[in-house]
Amino acid sequence: MARVESFADAVDLLWSVAMEDVDAAEASALAALAAQAMARAQDGPARDMAGVDDDQWVEWLLRTSSAGDSSVLPAVERFGSARQPKERRAAWRLHEAASRIAFAAARVTSTAALALWRESWHAQSSVFLGDVLTYLRQREQSGPDGPIAGKIGAALAEGARSRTADDPALVVVAHSMGGNIVYDLLSHLRPELECDVLVTVGSQVGVFAELGLLPAVSAPADPKSDRVPALANVGSWINVYDPNDPLAFVTAKIFAGSEDFAYSTGRGVRSSHSAYMRRPSFHHRLSERLRDCPLPSTATGLPQE
Repeated sequence: MARVESFADAVDLLWSVAMEDVDAAEASALAALAAQAMARAQDGPARDMAGVDDDQWVEWLLRTSSAGDSSVLPAVERFGSARQPKERRAAWRLHEAASRIAFAAARVTSTAALALWRESWHAQSSVFLGDVLTYLRQREQSGPDGPIAGKIGAALAEGARSRTADDPALVVVAHSMGGNIVYDLLSHLRPELECDVLVTVGSQVGVFAELGLLPAVSAPADPKSDRVPALANVGSWINVYDPNDPLAFVTAKIFAGSEDFAYSTGRGVRSSHSAYMRRPSFHHRLSERLRDCPLPSTATGLPQE
């Protein structure tokens, strides 16, 4: 993939697999390496990839992404390697991910794999439906003081209080059901809250609106032309969806002030919904989009990213 198709896609795939089931320390180390790897991906391959196997490519990527820091390079793995520095454990995660990817194609066509896909998707959709019903019941019974609404509302309020002259912008990134809840809070339950940019990812706010599940949204007189007015307490709204994600929906056809952006996670129906945040390119592209948003200036007058 790195040699023939896309260097950046190869980085995305590697990190997406490596980030599964990591602890906080490894995730932090992988994130730091991802930023450097994506910078390398923007430059394109810096060497002839012909004859380079997966492990050699990962090794080269680690060396060029670690700015000469040998602590991230994988030494000979030994039993009990969890005690190694987090950076080195992160490097082993990438090598392990490369091995898992190499065997994935053979597994995916088997009957057992297809049965596993069906079981996994059923479990994922059941959990999502349970989340929806639980939140709606809590809202009905307790309004903004419900356990879920209360926790997320408190986090938004804390984010607003954390603004400083040097860091004045509040950007809220909400995935899946989180997008529906944040919109419900900002539009109905806690309209005194605000944010400079709302980013919904793989979310269903449009579906909630069309089903009449958002109290602040009224049915349009003409659905083909009418749009729900933009929220006065939200500066900009970016909505990201993967066309392969069955739980992700557009918003711009329903809400004024919302922009839809298609993003491919490279995953299929089964796993695309949970893959956005694991892709280094997602964070890189989001940072580029945020530069286009009218955010508050810092104390020095520079635009805030």
